[in-house]
Amino acid sequence: MSWSIQLFLLMGGRGEWLHEDEHGMFAQVQVASLPFWKNFEHLEVAPKRFWIEVGANNYNNIQHYPDFGDQDFVLSFEPLLDKYAELLTRSQPRIPGQRRKLGFQNDRGLVFPFAIGCGSPFATFTVTDHDSCSSILPTMDGDYEGSKHERDDDFDFKARCATGLETRRVPCISLEHVLEVWLPGQEIYILKVDAQGADLSVVQSAGKSLRQIQNVQLEALCDHSPAAYVGAPNCSRILMFMHRAGYSCRWLEEERPLSCGRPGASICKTCKGEIDLYFVRMDRGRIAKLDHLVKSEKWPQGVLTTEDGLFYVCHFQGEVLVLNQELENVRKALLPREVSNPSQMAMAPNGDLVLACGDGRGGAVVAVVDSKTMEAKRWMRPKVTSGRGLGMAMGGGRVYLSHRWTTGDSAARTGDSAAREKRSKSVVVFDFETGEQVTTFDGFQHPCGLCVTDDRLFVADRGANEVRVLDLEGNPLDTIGGGELKIPNDVAVDNCGNVLVMDTGNERVAVFAPDGELVASVLPGTFKNRGNTHSYITVNPLTGTISVSMDDIHQVAVLAPPIWLV
Repeated sequence: MSWSIQLFLLMGGRGEWLHEDEHGMFAQVQVASLPFWKNFEHLEVAPKRFWIEVGANNYNNIQHYPDFGDQDFVLSFEPLLDKYAELLTRSQPRIPGQRRKLGFQNDRGLVFPFAIGCGSPFATFTVTDHDSCSSILPTMDGDYEGSKHERDDDFDFKARCATGLETRRVPCISLEHVLEVWLPGQEIYILKVDAQGADLSVVQSAGKSLRQIQNVQLEALCDHSPAAYVGAPNCSRILMFMHRAGYSCRWLEEERPLSCGRPGASICKTCKGEIDLYFVRMDRGRIAKLDHLVKSEKWPQGVLTTEDGLFYVCHFQGEVLVLNQELENVRKALLPREVSNPSQMAMAPNGDLVLACGDGRGGAVVAVVDSKTMEAKRWMRPKVTSGRGLGMAMGGGRVYLSHRWTTGDSAARTGDSAAREKRSKSVVVFDFETGEQVTTFDGFQHPCGLCVTDDRLFVADRGANEVRVLDLEGNPLDTIGGGELKIPNDVAVDNCGNVLVMDTGNERVAVFAPDGELVASVLPGTFKNRGNTHSYITVNPLTGTISVSMDDIHQVAVLAPPIWLV
């Protein structure tokens, strides 16, 4: 396996410094210093804002942006060696024999001859005649369905950009490595990507460290324009990923920032050629008010926002209210009498509404109902049942139910205090297709609201004053909020991986970063606790807006949309 250049940040290295094969000559070259902070030690004050530029080429570079100032620092990546060399020399004095600092394009910027986000330590880089069109993706060549540039009739786009002339082997790293190893914990002000069809791969290579990036600028292929690169995602796909990652999109029309719209009904459908998109990350800590209150006299309990933007509210007395994105009433219906005192809800893959509730006879169950008619279709019953269901979540083909034991119910009549105590601290797991109980997760004090992500179960434990995190097999992974929470009743996870907790005793929404750090206390004192308050929380998957049920004052609060960093 050969490298075009095996580039080390450290002095030395093992192996041959020169390698030759049928593809070319390959060498080991040091490109910067470690520890990474040494690259800033010449500055009187450490940088306060970091910028990252991927696909720098030799024009429209960040260092020339008007708002790039004397407290900023940029890391640029350009795998074309001639452009890399030009960036190294452009902003430094050209004095014969004058030593220059290793890897610097100027006093406030490093440049690296790496590609980003290839998925392997090296990549085949396709070079085109107009080399700013070069890419880690193969060009379409003769299969390109266009000819001229969408915005310049005099530019032969097919010949100069959509047709590869040669390939080179280039080193490649992930954005996650840059963020976790070089700049651990450092907020990135802007990530600017111009990777010719591979922009989304660059962003995705950040992994969980993507949350360190405040703003992202990238290019996207408009949905109805021909692709110049094999496998390049279109604009809608990029927009959907960034929305799910917790970013809001803007684009510029005559220098005016406009919303990109929702995935499925966005600028992606109407633009031509390529479009520059600008994404900004939310800051929940700046939410300062409620945006809307939905009045109710039925003790609202579980709240749910679906992928298509519908907002469901179920009430203790059995009513379900469905609202659209403008909070207009779509429909209102009563659940069957046997679906008593419903609490948390989820939407099944087939469109059925799944609720934690009681069965009207003192037992906790999961009810599956038709989401349009609200007719009951089937039930999932714990092998030993009691009280009513307090929390429910779905994921991986399973349904998770928390429930409580109350004096006088069927569990109390067993006379087995140890069994009653164990049952009151459990989460019951069902197979969704069969409805059969699979297992039980024990060890909680008073489990209530639940949330499932791809591989984790979050349990709001009112008794332990914390959120327990388990894998989907029930193995404990982490706890969140110890010493910070008081009577947490429900939990949700947003598109950035932030954990949102209905912190009942502190009358607020507590926001924790994915690593468990408390990062925001939203509207403390707003969500009143009357002693037996069971309020639930949901986050809109499209907009990031939080909604909270406030059962004792018969209202549902929709918070102001997240504030976006600029």
